[in-house]
Amino acid sequence: MARTTTPNPILENVLLPFMVCSPDKALEVFGLPSLRTARYGRTAAFIGARHLDLGCGNNPLAEYRPDARIVGLDVQVDRPKFEPTVVGVAEKLPFRDGSFDTISMVACLNHFGEREIVIRESKRILRPKGRVIVTMIGPLVGLVCHKWRFWYQDTLYRVVHPGEVDGMERTWVRKLFEDHGFTCVHEQAFLAGMNRIFVFERRES
Repeated sequence: MARTTTPNPILENVLLPFMVCSPDKALEVFGLPSLRTARYGRTAAFIGARHLDLGCGNNPLAEYRPDARIVGLDVQVDRPKFEPTVVGVAEKLPFRDGSFDTISMVACLNHFGEREIVIRESKRILRPKGRVIVTMIGPLVGLVCHKWRFWYQDTLYRVVHPGEVDGMERTWVRKLFEDHGFTCVHEQAFLAGMNRIFVFERRES
C-alpha cells in the first residue's frame, strides 16, 4: 500500500519535539510522522514519471509513488540496509542528457561539496522544463540537529568534504539554482519553519 503524499501539518507541529528527539523508525512503526516522512511526503507530490533521487540513502520515496520509475543514487558506504539503485557521485552523474523528468535532493544539498557542479549536472540530465525538488534546513537548525540527533551521524560512514555545511539559508539555495538556469516555481516552509521545500524548473536555453 502506497504512503500518502498529503502531510498533516497540525499533527507534525504537535509532535515536532518528538520528531526531533526520536529516530525516524521509532515514530513510523506507530504510524506517526517523522522528519523523514515529512520531507519525503512533500517531495513525492512533485515527482514526475522518470525520477532521480540524489543522496537517496535507504529512503522510502518509492513507497509514496509506486507509479513512477524512481532511481536512487548515493555514494557507496558500509551501512545496514543501504540500497541505492546506483552507486556514484552527484558531481558526475552516470546518465545521458535529458534522462529524467524530475530530480530530488532531500536534506542533502548542504552535504555536496561541489554544489555548483551538482546543479549543472542535474540540469544536463533533466528534460526541458524538468524540475528539481530540494528540502533544506537553515544553518542554525542544522547545527543543533546534527549534534543532537547523535544516532544518525552519517558522517561517521564516509569522508566529509570541506565544502559541507550544516544547513543553508533560503536565499543561498535559490541563488545557486537561479544562477544556473532554473526558476523557483514553489517554495514553502514546514515543520514550524524549521525546514523548507523548493521546486526549481529548468529554464529553456
